[in-house]
Amino acid sequence: MNDDPLKPLWQLKREATPPPAPEETPTSPAFITRVAAAWASERANPLALWERVTAGALALSLIICALSAWLRPQPVEHDVMLTLFTARHTPNDDFPF
Repeated sequence: MNDDPLKPLWQLKREATPPPAPEETPTSPAFITRVAAAWASERANPLALWERVTAGALALSLIICALSAWLRPQPVEHDVMLTLFTARHTPNDDFPF
């Protein structure tokens, strides 16, 4: 009575052929050659370096702004009554207390 209900599926899996490998993977020589050619063509453009630098500076400034907004100290709520009762007053400043 220990029949596995998935036994027919396991048998079909063992008989199945593996899927075909993709023609171009990130480690294939054709992919690496194409990426290297794209990098080489970018080096001919002198503005490509400045575009990367400005994009990095923009990302860094956005991160700094977000962190400074998130980490800023909370404003202190002043106790007005405590300030009124503990303040030093002279007798002639028309303070009612």
